Amino acid sequence: MALPGVDEGAKRALVAELARGVQPLARNWAIAGSAAMAAVRKRMPLGAGNRFMSDPGAFRGGFDPLGLVTFASELRRVVRSELANREIDALLDSWNIDLNDTTRPTDPKRILVAENTGYLALTQGGGNCQYQAAATFLVLKAAGVRPVDVIYIFTRNGTPRHAVCVIGIQDGFPNPCEPEIARWQPSAVVADTWETDHTEPVSALAARYPAHAHRFLSFARFA
Repeated sequence: MALPGVDEGAKRALVAELARGVQPLARNWAIAGSAAMAAVRKRMPLGAGNRFMSDPGAFRGGFDPLGLVTFASELRRVVRSELANREIDALLDSWNIDLNDTTRPTDPKRILVAENTGYLALTQGGGNCQYQAAATFLVLKAAGVRPVDVIYIFTRNGTPRHAVCVIGIQDGFPNPCEPEIARWQPSAVVADTWETDHTEPVSALAARYPAHAHRFLSFARFA
């Protein structure tokens, strides 16, 4: 299904290029996840617009005793990243896809939106956590890594907090859209491209977002 703003031929070529180095590692979730994160970071030099002088993938310091050059450069990066976010948001709105009629994260519509959101972030060169998670999902899926989920994290009162990619969440949850983090299998790994440059154990994510105060929702799943 072709979507406005998405060149399917260019998308296939880009994804094949990024997945090439990840595919041989597909069975080692931790290493494959880190490789996908590295591939995504290289294509997103603007990084996240909601991280100022702290983005591990985009912020670049240097010899600048007064800090003025570094500050100005970082300000330009953040503004450009936020503009990229807005352009992606406008395209997402133009798709007008109803995602509220299913409780299955494996629904093709959800996967389509996740994949193409990730592609747009890669072509724009930047994006906040949900875009970085989608881009990582896109690369991992193309490399044959499975199961892999785009996980959205909300507070218990419904406030959006974060988005990550998780490899290895098993099947069998009563509500597949809300797999309880306490039951994720020990071998699952978190690819939080916004936060770090390598995969982490689930315990690291749970420490940042305690389960008693947060909900973990699977937006899209490739299993």
